[in-house]
Amino acid sequence: MLTPAPTEAQILKKIGKKIKRRTDRKIDKTIEKGLDEVEDEIDGKNKEKSPNDQKDGKNVQNQGTTDKTVLKPWSKFDFVPGDVILFEDLLENEENGEFPSKWDIYSGNVENAIFNGEKIINYQDNAAIVPLIDKKGDYLPEKFTVELDIYFETYPAYYKIYFYDKVEEKGRSPEQLNDLSYMLVKFSSIKLNRFEGEILGSKVEELPLWRHLSISFNVRSLKVYLDENRVINVPNLRADPKGITIEAYKYSGSPMFIKNMKIAEGAKKLYDRILTDGKIITTGIKFDSGKSSLKAESMGTINEIYQIMKDYPELKFSVEGHTDNVGADDFNLTLSKQRAETVKNQLISMGIASERLQSNGFGESKPLHDNSEDAGRANNRRVEFVKK
Repeated sequence: MLTPAPTEAQILKKIGKKIKRRTDRKIDKTIEKGLDEVEDEIDGKNKEKSPNDQKDGKNVQNQGTTDKTVLKPWSKFDFVPGDVILFEDLLENEENGEFPSKWDIYSGNVENAIFNGEKIINYQDNAAIVPLIDKKGDYLPEKFTVELDIYFETYPAYYKIYFYDKVEEKGRSPEQLNDLSYMLVKFSSIKLNRFEGEILGSKVEELPLWRHLSISFNVRSLKVYLDENRVINVPNLRADPKGITIEAYKYSGSPMFIKNMKIAEGAKKLYDRILTDGKIITTGIKFDSGKSSLKAESMGTINEIYQIMKDYPELKFSVEGHTDNVGADDFNLTLSKQRAETVKNQLISMGIASERLQSNGFGESKPLHDNSEDAGRANNRRVEFVKK
């Protein structure tokens, strides 16, 4: 038997019902989202603002708490950033869709963008960019560190870090770089000419993810980390790095982003600073913007402070927080105290006796560098460990 073909009116009726059901689902989702936001507001879970959003400085956040679930895997991280920041870009005042103001471009296209609520530099194609630093040519000292966050979504997309300024050198690698002309950074491995290392057990299924890339160069030795994992360790690398270029190699249109770039000049070891200066000044302890919660990469510096206090049980410190001059004075003062308290509590949680530590904060009242310059503000955002 043949089934009669549906009439045009019946077809339109079915389509109308489907459209109504889909519309109802969308409305339900919108209502649920609105209800969730109202409930979060009642429960006090609304998103906290940064100091730049707090014009009256009255909203005090994160009362000295730490996220131990994030920090625990970094318990053996031993990367310590350089003392003096030469370049830092947190993309704080950048406009979406514009070219990042602290960078120059050698090839391709990049732009500022927002990804998951955070400001990032978006590589629109296979592009290469260089940080804008006042000193041209060879601006890297014999001891330096580089840090940035890099995003991976697909494999085999990768980043290429050149140790010279491609714009200044017109793309030609200087002869004195030898084994350090560039390195390839993939989501779980790094290759540097004759040297290669990887994070054991990594799987492509982990993607997408952010990695924190840390590079430490000391006269001739090189250490490179992906997150808490030391991937490259070369004790004697015959090279003279000159500058930095960051290039992205996209795969099948994969999104590639970077953020939180910092270049710093290295110096003497932390314990030596206690002997000569009576205190340790560090910009290596980092916090979420406008909050007192520690970033995981802070653990390199904190782990070294912990080891010093363990090796020298007579040492006592006043942990002191300092900010730049961005934001309200009262807010910065409170925030600096909370951050110092967070660091103190982290060391106590690791086993340091509480009577060996005290904390305080001074906000923006004790700048060491010029707050009118980006690098100066970055150096003023610091934690000091003052010997008692």
